[in-house]
Amino acid sequence: MSLSFDNDTVSDSSTVRAKRFFEGDSLTVDDVESYEWGDFSIRDAERRATHPHREPHILAYSYWVMGLSQTEIARRYGVSQQVVSYQMETKGIPTIEDPSHHRASIGYTQNAGGDSNHAKAFSAYDGETESVYIHRLLAVAKYGFDAVEGKVVHHTTGHPLDNRPEAIEVMERDDHARLHGDGGSRWVIEDGKPRLRFSDDVNTDDTSDPVEDWWGERDTDDAEE
Repeated sequence: MSLSFDNDTVSDSSTVRAKRFFEGDSLTVDDVESYEWGDFSIRDAERRATHPHREPHILAYSYWVMGLSQTEIARRYGVSQQVVSYQMETKGIPTIEDPSHHRASIGYTQNAGGDSNHAKAFSAYDGETESVYIHRLLAVAKYGFDAVEGKVVHHTTGHPLDNRPEAIEVMERDDHARLHGDGGSRWVIEDGKPRLRFSDDVNTDDTSDPVEDWWGERDTDDAEE
C-alpha cells in the first residue's frame, strides 16, 4: 500500500500512520500514551514535514515520548514557546500543567466617577488578582505600613489623581470625614499649593476663595508664556 505524503509516494510507515492518527479530533493523554509508536522515527517525520512544529504527530511524540518541554520543542524547530503552545492547543494535543509556568500580569486602572476615580495598581497571578490604590501604596512607602493601616490617605490638593508624595497625608477616618463634610473645612494656599484644612485652623472671616485666585494666577502665567 502507498500513500501521498508531502508530494512524495511513500510506504505505509509508522510515521505515516502516526500522522493519520494524530490528525483526528482532540486526543486524551491516554490516547497519546497508549498509541503504538513502534518504529516511529522522529527524524523521518521531521524530514517529511515542511513545518515540523505544526505537525500533531511530531508534537505528540516530542512532548509525550521524548519528554521535551514546549520551550525545548520550540528551540528545536526555531520558533517561540508561544507558537508551540498555540499549535498544541489548536491541534488538540493534550498537555500537563507546567509547575514552572505561571500566568502573571500587572497593570493600572482608573475609572471616572465616585470613589473609583482614584487610580489603582493591580497584580494578577494564576487567576488571583490583588489591587491597591496608588495613593495608599505611596503612603506606605512614605510613612510605613503601621502608620497607614486603618487610616485614610488624604489628597491634600483635593485631586484624586495627584499622587505626588507631598500631596498625600495620613488621617484618622473621623477627621477625614469631617474635613470633607459640609462647612467643616476650607481651601487655603500653603507653600504655594492649594490645601484643604479644617475651618477652625484658618481665618473664617476671610470670605475670598484663595484656590480660585491661585488657579487664576496660573492661567495668567500660562497666557503670558
